[in-house]
Amino acid sequence: MEGLHTLHTVDKRAEEIMIKRYGLDRQGDMSLSEVGEIFGVSRERVRQIEQEATVKLRRNKTLKALAEEIRKGEDALEQKTEAIRKGQETTWLNKTLTCEERVEKRREYQREYMIHYHEKRRKQRAILAQREQEQNEAIQISPLTLSQKA
Repeated sequence: MEGLHTLHTVDKRAEEIMIKRYGLDRQGDMSLSEVGEIFGVSRERVRQIEQEATVKLRRNKTLKALAEEIRKGEDALEQKTEAIRKGQETTWLNKTLTCEERVEKRREYQREYMIHYHEKRRKQRAILAQREQEQNEAIQISPLTLSQKA
């Protein structure tokens, strides 16, 4: 019965009023007037105490839930930090990679870079060879042209 355990966060009188008012003692719920007669206060005062207790319980529940979320987040962050510190993991585009995966990823990028580099160099050599061939052809044509004119 977590609800009854949670009631201990309010004062004893408010706890008893909530128990009697909502029948948590399994004797059935009571009206504001009936609870007021037992405690010697007006029904309005019972309503006020009930409202104050409800606010405290909600606040306590919210704080507990918030604390639990923070604790979970801190635990996850601590585990992630420890793994990164040991060099076991790192993140890559929102994906966690182990050390072996990082090495493989690095090799893959190096292979891609080398393929791109060699392809670029091959194209540059082809362009240079084509220009050289065109210049050689131009030189061979010019003496023929001069000899034909003479």
